[in-house]
Amino acid sequence: MNFEENNHKVRKALRAISSEPTHLRLVQDSDAQFIFDLRADAHLSRHLSAAPASLLAQREWIARYLTRHHQGLEHYFIIETEAGGVGTARMYDYDPEDGSFTWGSWIIRRGEPPARAISVMIQIYDMGFRAIGFSQAKFEVKPANLSVLALHRRLGAIQTCQTQDSVAFRVLADEYESTVRPRLLDLLGRSA
Repeated sequence: MNFEENNHKVRKALRAISSEPTHLRLVQDSDAQFIFDLRADAHLSRHLSAAPASLLAQREWIARYLTRHHQGLEHYFIIETEAGGVGTARMYDYDPEDGSFTWGSWIIRRGEPPARAISVMIQIYDMGFRAIGFSQAKFEVKPANLSVLALHRRLGAIQTCQTQDSVAFRVLADEYESTVRPRLLDLLGRSA
């Protein structure tokens, strides 16, 4: 895996989805307030890792992220609609040894239709598997996040581990193409 090529591949994939009603764009310095506000919402962030303690801490986190991003090691996205930002998602922990990426930081503003979350999942997986060429995706879900656990299990994600704090899953690229993606499209009322 050539990490330097990742940014090019991600930007190309983002251009391809930019006309979708729900699409992703890369996080910028100016997104700190938006991200901080999302993560400061106790209801929205209850199943995520602890939010930064202040807007300044959020800005510092984004600055460190941007260093990793420029190295092609991580990609953090704002989920957008024509009305503006509605959430975030992130791809990180790129592992060339097992061909995997981890995705998370998936948070969507209250009141958004469920189709937004499904569209984001397709875009993240398509970017990881189709654009960059990873062979597997990993993610964790808090045990109390019952609806998200049920969704991933229904889609065919493979549970790999469970602790008191998290349930770990993986999706293999071929399983995504044969099972997970068609099920996601079906949830959107679309076909492959």
